[in-house]
Formats: sequence, C-alpha cells, structure tokens
Amino acid sequence: MMATTFEVWDLDSRNVLAVYETEAAALSAVARAVKHHGPDYATSLALMREDARGRSRLVAQGAALLERANAVGDPISSAENRATA
Repeated sequence: MMATTFEVWDLDSRNVLAVYETEAAALSAVARAVKHHGPDYATSLALMREDARGRSRLVAQGAALLERANAVGDPISSAENRATA
C-alpha cells in the first residue's frame, strides 16, 4: 500500500513540481522557493495531499499556502544560520 504524500503543484502549468513524504517538508520547500523567487511566486502554487488510496485533496493554495509555509519556515536555512552564529 502506498503511503500518504504531499504534492506541490504549479497551477498555471498544471504540473506537479515535487512530491514530499510529509507536509512539513513540502511547506519548507515552498518557503525556500518563496524566499528565492519572492512572495508572488506562491500565488500560482497549491499543496495537495494524496492518501494511500490515491485520493487527493487540496491542503492550501496561493495566500493560504504562503501563510502556512511562512509558519513552518525553512529549517535548512535556520540550521545554517545557527551553525554560523
């Protein structure tokens, strides 16, 4: 049986950009992308959750996704900042 996955979608192109094992990992990736491309980048993104049966549901998109990503932040950058402090 397949595990639950979290997919980041580009709504403009209707393509899956990446698949993650956890919501936190997906949100961290979105946070990094927004940090690199700017907050407007999130307006064309959606986070979907696919369960073990292959059923998908929307978790968040656009501004709501940006808010969730900002709440999680980017643990990789945070760890790098702590290491250099």
